[in-house]
Amino acid sequence: MKTFSAIELCRLWLGARRKKRETGVGFSIGARGVAETSLSPDGFVSIAGHVWAARASGSVARGSEVRVLGADDYRLTVEKIATNCTDDTDSEA
Repeated sequence: MKTFSAIELCRLWLGARRKKRETGVGFSIGARGVAETSLSPDGFVSIAGHVWAARASGSVARGSEVRVLGADDYRLTVEKIATNCTDDTDSEA
């Protein structure tokens, strides 16, 4: 059985604390992405270059920008990001 000195144990402990923890979802809530398929309510979205199964509370068209609200196992909950398009043609005098 190998015995460790106090210095070796400290190095191992510090190394383990510094190591980045891996999770199933490698991004945070609020991350933005694009709907790869239409979501009605289920479909697929692309977030940070990865495609994920997703569910939306309403219908989301393919190509729409989405925001991550949460994750359950490996399925994301997303919402469509509203685009503020204004038509200035009506305001012309």
